[in-house]
Amino acid sequence: MEQSRFDVQRILIIIFSLAGMLIMSYLLYAHYAPTPEGGSFCDIGEGLSCDVVNKSAYSEVFGFPMAAAGVLYFALVLALALWRYSQATLMFTAFLLIVLLGPSLYLSIMSKTVLNNMCILCETSKALMAAIAGLALYAAGFKNFGWNRTIVAVALAIALAFVTYFIHSWIVTDPFSYSGNIGFIELFTNY
Repeated sequence: MEQSRFDVQRILIIIFSLAGMLIMSYLLYAHYAPTPEGGSFCDIGEGLSCDVVNKSAYSEVFGFPMAAAGVLYFALVLALALWRYSQATLMFTAFLLIVLLGPSLYLSIMSKTVLNNMCILCETSKALMAAIAGLALYAAGFKNFGWNRTIVAVALAIALAFVTYFIHSWIVTDPFSYSGNIGFIELFTNY
């Protein structure tokens, strides 16, 4: 691996991870905070509302906010880029982010088709995930990552998207509010 290319990839992964953590931290805050009177700064207009998407039933799985999951995976990527940067961790990072893009893209589909809104910050975080995965693949070398890992990662992404869909189909009672979702324990005790 060429060292200068390796360093540029590392710096970009660190910058994108920090940006992702900031975006997801704001979305986590906004998830629980009351909506400001005029809406949040990313409520751009009809069909483009972070608040509608971020406070919807699809913003959680079993009471766990997707924004919190985003903070965690961007923090993990940042930690790996800062302290364990190697070809192996680059391949792990690419694999992880490809897998996590599955449920993330499912949530984009639900936002557009069910809620009729898109969250600009949510979509930006997905672009950052894809960029980090691409950078990690480029830095590690796609030949080193291989088609087998790619196929497994994409298959897991699709499977995780379907699992998220099935969970939501069980627990979502009101798509526009996460407060009406059925909790994990209630899922098994109310029948």
